[in-house]
Amino acid sequence: MLETLLESVFGTDERDPKYTFAYAQFMDVLEPTVEDLTKTCLRLSSNDTELSFGRVQAMVDKELEDL
Repeated sequence: MLETLLESVFGTDERDPKYTFAYAQFMDVLEPTVEDLTKTCLRLSSNDTELSFGRVQAMVDKELEDL
């Protein structure tokens, strides 16, 4: 939904500096927010598991290899 809002305001041309700036700002805020929410959920569930994004990184690496 938010990505669609960015595209409706700034267009979809990924080469446009306005779009690039807005998208980067959005992602720079989104990533730590999601990480903080995940940490909070783990603490609330009394789960002492360390966060590991290894599985996600492996999926990203595989997808990049397929390109």
